[in-house]
Amino acid sequence: MVNRLVAVDDADYRLPQPVRQAIVTDLRASYVPLPESESNALTGWFHADGFGAVGDDETSNDDALAAALAAANGGSVYLPRGIYRVTQATRLLLEGNFTSIIGDPAGRTEIKFTHPDGGLDVGNGTDFVYENRLRDILITGAGATRTLVRMRKVYEPYFVNTRIEGASAQTGSCLIEANECGQLDADRLILANAPIGIKVTGTTTPISTIRLGNFYSLGECVRFAGSGCSKFVINDSWIEACAAVYAIDSTVAVSFGELVLDNVRVLNVANQRLLTLTAAPSFNAQAISFRNTYVDAVSSTVPLVDATAVNVTSGPVNISIRDVVVLTASTGPMVKVHPSQAWHLFRTNIQNVRGVPAEQWSAAPLTSGGTWATPTILDGVGTPEGQVAAPVGSLYRRADAFVGFSPSLYLKMADASSKAWRAVGTQRAVATKTSNYALTLDDEVIISNGTNLTITLPQAALYHGRFWTIKNVHSTACTIASAGGTIDGASNASLPQWKSGTFISDGTNWVTI
Repeated sequence: MVNRLVAVDDADYRLPQPVRQAIVTDLRASYVPLPESESNALTGWFHADGFGAVGDDETSNDDALAAALAAANGGSVYLPRGIYRVTQATRLLLEGNFTSIIGDPAGRTEIKFTHPDGGLDVGNGTDFVYENRLRDILITGAGATRTLVRMRKVYEPYFVNTRIEGASAQTGSCLIEANECGQLDADRLILANAPIGIKVTGTTTPISTIRLGNFYSLGECVRFAGSGCSKFVINDSWIEACAAVYAIDSTVAVSFGELVLDNVRVLNVANQRLLTLTAAPSFNAQAISFRNTYVDAVSSTVPLVDATAVNVTSGPVNISIRDVVVLTASTGPMVKVHPSQAWHLFRTNIQNVRGVPAEQWSAAPLTSGGTWATPTILDGVGTPEGQVAAPVGSLYRRADAFVGFSPSLYLKMADASSKAWRAVGTQRAVATKTSNYALTLDDEVIISNGTNLTITLPQAALYHGRFWTIKNVHSTACTIASAGGTIDGASNASLPQWKSGTFISDGTNWVTI
């Protein structure tokens, strides 16, 4: 039998103080503890020690805790202070709406899983359950358990004053897996010592919010391995010694409404990433926002936003970085994307970032090398083509230009090439091809002069608004093919001798104008 006291709010402002005190005194004086079974039936609280649980860090509590959770379907299992060891591979199952596990708020209540396959399941994965809570409790995996808390088809799971730590160091091990879960809510959630803090899987993931969180010594704080979510927010939190805050590594298409980091301190790790995009067949995000955040990336040599592994072709991906203090020794770009990334599908809005040189945050169009570069204005005599190298977006002003005849302004279209200058005005680059050829950014006008040549346009999705002109002067027809997207609704086009066409991308397909 557990001796408990009736909870009374003796600070009720609606009653005068003498009346409040009299009520409290009478209740305390008249309280008689009930037998455990009757108390459980009246209050919905099921005390684990009443089912044989022993918190001595020695006794195996597999059967006792499983029985308590089965009995408490719709109620709360209470664990007094102690360390409750669970040693078997069979996972504990918490199911039923409003079923919760509550620890002692005044002392240490720990459930320690020691088997690699053990852990706690919230929900059976078949039927949706609602309003499940973990409160005032520590859950550990003894460095062996691969997934400590697995939530399956849970709507509105709630963590309050909960610490989960010590999963296996095996790649992919995590502290919380949320599969087909919605409205994840957490106050004072501490996650520590694991490859992954929270792994989000499945296709149903509405709003999730973590407030006053503490993430420590994790490979990734949150990994999205499913189809994304409508909104995921970490705010007013502390992140320390974690390699990445948000990571996207999925085998299915990923879509976000909002992904937010707000009022967070990120500390003490070299090569820190706020966002890393590792794998996804397609990816779009209405708003990825990092704001009011302090980042100490130590001697980082990697970008804080790293999307180099995936070429975003579905998009758009919109990233906002504002009111951020970054202390870092990095000399590279703070945002970096795939070498073939189309700039209009991966957009950034960077404002009021302190501690990092402005050129490392420049939101100029992407280069072919996948970084943002600061445009440079150069002056010279003669054309820059073949003689002047500069970052993409640079402008070249020709001092000896004759107005109305020679162009006076050139724009650099691609990095790592002195041949990617394009005149702003009347002049265009012309090249003749006598064998099959795939167009590049260096090309503008192509003359086809070979037998049955095929000239291939690049992927239309990568070059919205870009156009190339092709003229066929050979007696045999020239075939125009596409590396991605149709051409006037067909798979290819044909140009007879002396015919030409200008092909422009609408962002999805090619259109002849």
